[in-house]
Amino acid sequence: MDKTKAFQALAIFLLTACGAGLAQSDQPSLGDLARQNKAHKKAVKVLTEDDIRSMPATGVSVVGSVAKDGTDATSPAKTVAGEPAKGAAASKSATPVSEIKKALVSCKEQQESWKRSAQHYEELLANETNDFRRQMYQDALENDRKNAALFQKKAEELQDELAGAEKTTK
Repeated sequence: MDKTKAFQALAIFLLTACGAGLAQSDQPSLGDLARQNKAHKKAVKVLTEDDIRSMPATGVSVVGSVAKDGTDATSPAKTVAGEPAKGAAASKSATPVSEIKKALVSCKEQQESWKRSAQHYEELLANETNDFRRQMYQDALENDRKNAALFQKKAEELQDELAGAEKTTK
């Protein structure tokens, strides 16, 4: 009787295993699914600078960008057949004063942000005992000070540009 119970248990096990194997074979493999998804993907459009320049501006302002022909890309003067417009040389001074002021405010805000970050690292450095962390804080502090100095220089340049633009508008 023990042999018949063992035989029945083995038969049930084999039938269950075969059924599970057959159920899995009905589904597509992961490789097949990946190939199907790859076939359904849309083509990716790569934008170049030429595409961007040919698009109309929609409320985007760029200060100080220069086109390939050397003219100011933000100026309202257009080129005809590759020739710069007559006012292209004076187009830099044609940049609106309000845009320069916005750029100056943004630059000063970023400079203050870098100064605050440097102050934070000074405080961390003063209280840290771990040599590795002290070195990391020191490196971050130096980088933040460099960034603050760069934005200070950029702010000074923008102030000079603003003064020149205000003189030409008067």
